[in-house]
Formats: sequence, structure tokens, C-alpha cells
Amino acid sequence: MWVLILLVAIFVVLAIVVFVVQPWNDELAIVGMLACGGALLIALGTIPFYRASVHDQLARRDALQQSYSELRANPLEMATVGKEIAEWNGWLASAKYWNGTQWRWWWPDDVKQTKPIR
Repeated sequence: MWVLILLVAIFVVLAIVVFVVQPWNDELAIVGMLACGGALLIALGTIPFYRASVHDQLARRDALQQSYSELRANPLEMATVGKEIAEWNGWLASAKYWNGTQWRWWWPDDVKQTKPIR
């Protein structure tokens, strides 16, 4: 969140410098404003794509949970699935951590309610 606020603040300050203070000769401020505006658009543009990726991971969790439930009787196949479960639970722990930081806009709240596979 603070990154987006910082980018907006820099963009506004540079816009004021360009259009109010010295509108005739400040190429550096114009370049900075364009760079900051581009970074802001990229940051905002990545949010929906990243959230979709996280929802995809959560859908994979449901499929893995179903496979795990079906394979409990076969210990040989459980070893293979067990590795995937460990990797997924590690990803979930990381996702829950990042959902609690300033980057939480990129992480949907569904991550908080998701339980690890046991």
C-alpha cells in the first residue's frame, strides 16, 4: 500500500513542478513524472493478474486435497503426493505472511481462511 501512495505522491509533486512552478523548462521533472506514472500503472496493472494466479493456486490446493483423500490407502503413491503437499503448504505459509504485509493488495483474503493440507 505504501508503495502505491509513494508513487502517487512523487507523481503529484513532479506534476506540480512541471505545470505550476516551471512549466517552460524542466525536462528532468517531466521524465521523472513519466517514469513514476509508468511505474504506478504497472504496479496497479499487476494486481488483478497476481490475484488470479493466487486463486489458481488455491484451486490446485482443492485438487491436491481430493487426491490426498483418495490415495490414503496406497502408501507408495502417498510418498509422491506428500512432496507436493509439503511444497503447497510451504507456499501457503508464505502467502499468509505476505497477505499480512503492505503487499496485501496483491494477495486475496481467501488465503487467510485456507487451511494447510493434513
